[in-house]
Amino acid sequence: MDYLRAGTGARIRLKALLGLFLCVLTLFLGPVGCNTEIAVDTPKPVVKAWVPCRGKSMLPNFPEYSYVQFEFGIPFEMLKEGDTVIFWDYKRSETALTHHRLVQKQGDAWIAKGDNNEFSDKSWVTKDNYIARGTGIWLKTLESPQ
Repeated sequence: MDYLRAGTGARIRLKALLGLFLCVLTLFLGPVGCNTEIAVDTPKPVVKAWVPCRGKSMLPNFPEYSYVQFEFGIPFEMLKEGDTVIFWDYKRSETALTHHRLVQKQGDAWIAKGDNNEFSDKSWVTKDNYIARGTGIWLKTLESPQ
């Protein structure tokens, strides 16, 4: 995996944009941690961040108050059945972010469902409302995620 090797000015601007993004995300989801890995071997840079899991819809695989690692910047076209994603769930509310699993492809959209939910989501995941793909889980311990 290649890492961003731009000049100092470009790195500072990228870190400022990342900081602003994480601040906005924190308003919706609570505390967010971010490691410094920024890959550029995809069409746009990929940023990995740890996001707290809230609610019971993803039990037992994602316990409440665990942290999920997400990759921001993974193209929508690279998603596959079984991936977990964060997406804007406009049918729930204007500001609802949802973390659920992709269960079935329907044309240019995905049907998503919480692992602990009986029914799939009313909002489908599309290129317009998709935010990030889940890549790992960290159960709360005394050690921080790496």
